[in-house]
Amino acid sequence: MWGPLDTGDTRDVAVVAAPGARLPRPANAFVASSRGFFVVDWSLAQEPVVVAGPLPTGDSRGVFAFGDHAYVAALTGLHVVDISSPWAPSVEASLLVSDWSDVEDSRGLFVSDDHAFVATCGIRGARLYTADVSSPSRPEPSTSRDIDCARAVAVSGGVAHVATDGGLRLVDATPRGDAGVDPEVRTGASNGVFLAGDVLYVASREGLYMVDVTLPISPELIVGPLPTGDSQGVHVTERRAYVASTDGLYVVDLGCDP
Repeated sequence: MWGPLDTGDTRDVAVVAAPGARLPRPANAFVASSRGFFVVDWSLAQEPVVVAGPLPTGDSRGVFAFGDHAYVAALTGLHVVDISSPWAPSVEASLLVSDWSDVEDSRGLFVSDDHAFVATCGIRGARLYTADVSSPSRPEPSTSRDIDCARAVAVSGGVAHVATDGGLRLVDATPRGDAGVDPEVRTGASNGVFLAGDVLYVASREGLYMVDVTLPISPELIVGPLPTGDSQGVHVTERRAYVASTDGLYVVDLGCDP
C-alpha cells in the first residue's frame, strides 16, 4: 500500500492504465480534492508522484476520465478538464450552478453514451441529473430525478448504482424508466462507487466495500468494510483499488483481477 499522497482532503480518483504495461501500474491518476483537481503520475517512477495541481475547480467531489477529458463534479457544478497533456491540464468548460437551474452541491458523476450523470446533495434537495456532453466544450443540462442524498454514481445496462447517505441504491437510468430496479444495500454512509464487471466497489465512511451486482434486483455484499478510513471515492484497475480518503490516497492490493 502507498500513501497518503499530498492531495489534501481527497474525494475521488480516476485512473488511466499505461498502454501495454506489463505491471499493474497506471500512467495517471486524476484526483478530485477539496483543493481542486490534481494529476498523479506513475509512468516514470516506482511510486506515484503528484505532477499537476491543484487546478481551480473549487471544492471537487467526483472525477471521471474519458478520452482527452476529465469531468469534475464540484460544489459549484460540472467542470470539463482537458487532459490531453496530463502534466499540463486546463479547464475547458464549466456548467455552473447558475447555468443549471437549481443544481447545487454536485458530489459525483459518471459519463456514458455522451451523457454525464451527476449525483447531487444540497439544501434544496437531492437529485440525479443528466447533462449532454457530446460536445465537451459546451456541456448542456438534460434531465433529473429525485433521490436520497446522492454522492456518487456508476451507470451500466440502464441501471444507476448510486452512493447515498443511507448506503448503496440501484435505480432505473433508462429514458423510459422500464429497468424495474430499486434495491438497497447497507454500506453505511457511502460517498463513491466504481463498477468493474459484476462487482461494485463502494467507498464508505466505514471503509471500502465490495458488492456483487450480477443481478441488479438482488445485489449481495461480498466483503467490507476494509480499513481505508473515511473513504470518499474509489477506482479499480488491474489488481488494485485506489481509494480516496480524507487521509489522502490509499492503494489496496486486491490480489486478483477485478
